[in-house]
Amino acid sequence: MGNYTEALADYEEALRLFNTLGSRFGQAWVYVDQAIVYVDQNKLDHARRTCNDAIGIFREQGARRGEGWALMVLGDVARKMRKPGDARSYYNEALAIFNSMGDRADQARVLNALGAASQGESEYPEAKEHFEHAYAIAHEQESLQLEGRALRGLGDVARAMRQLSEADHFYNQAAMIATNLDTPAERCAVLHHQGELRYLQGQQREALVAWVQALAQDRRLGHPDRQALQDRISALVTEQHLEEAYAELRKQLEV
Repeated sequence: MGNYTEALADYEEALRLFNTLGSRFGQAWVYVDQAIVYVDQNKLDHARRTCNDAIGIFREQGARRGEGWALMVLGDVARKMRKPGDARSYYNEALAIFNSMGDRADQARVLNALGAASQGESEYPEAKEHFEHAYAIAHEQESLQLEGRALRGLGDVARAMRQLSEADHFYNQAAMIATNLDTPAERCAVLHHQGELRYLQGQQREALVAWVQALAQDRRLGHPDRQALQDRISALVTEQHLEEAYAELRKQLEV
């Protein structure tokens, strides 16, 4: 999580290797991997161009699954650019490809993305339906990572609808999966959202604990999302006079 320079250097080396081998298919998959990193870096124009390069090759090669993945990442780009209509269009194109192939795991992956898109537009019943569908497929496929992402999404929907006990239940399940799988990025996301829930419940000290734990998992130094969380922590500490508790947490977690 956050080792962008190292990851992109590895991908450049992989591109050189596939170019030497004359493997257009391999190059296209590396483009998709690069685009995922660019999305996380908020380098959205880079991500879009790289995805379009990948789609061109996948279509030339008749590689439908690769095309679906690149469309899915384009959906992520559009969602971050606050273009929800474009995001849904890309996600639905990807879903149609995965449906036609019977690719259940990738169906769940896109359904989670569609759930997040609907959640972002405050279309909660639709978001819940997408996340529930994703969860059912992930559970069927025994894909704990996708299952955990769906549970976090269901927690987000429940929190937005002020169904706080349900949100707590879903977040706890998602946190257990993220901890068992040792996935820092997902663990960070769940902790962040658990903090939001605790704050909403008026449990400011518990919110601080969750947010500082999330910050400790987030190694994206200088990333806007990480800075936003740091700012939220600082505001909470000042507002609730939690300086002593914060200092102790920082010492314990080496933040």
